[in-house]
Amino acid sequence: MKRTFVCLALLALLSLVGCCGPQEGKTQNVVAVFMTDYNGNNYTVMIMDPETKELTAKRYTSDVTLVMDVSPGEPMWLETKDGKTRIHIRQDTIQGGNTGGKHPQQIKRVD
Repeated sequence: MKRTFVCLALLALLSLVGCCGPQEGKTQNVVAVFMTDYNGNNYTVMIMDPETKELTAKRYTSDVTLVMDVSPGEPMWLETKDGKTRIHIRQDTIQGGNTGGKHPQQIKRVD
């Protein structure tokens, strides 16, 4: 019984460790990018499921680089490798986030 509990506890811990932090690889269908701090270290991206059209927000908080190499009308995307995230964006894509009313940012629609 004790051994079973320990095994289950380890399995639960390993599953949590595996889901923390950004996933490695390429993510398509980024539809918006929000800068969510003053230093430019935290970004939230909105990712759309192409089948259901549902949006998911994912936050990236360290080692983020913005690459402005996506042509107008083309979909944005991001890639995470070795804990570093490169968000490939179109010009004028970065959106201001909620800053607690101290320095409100204008929100623009991103097509």
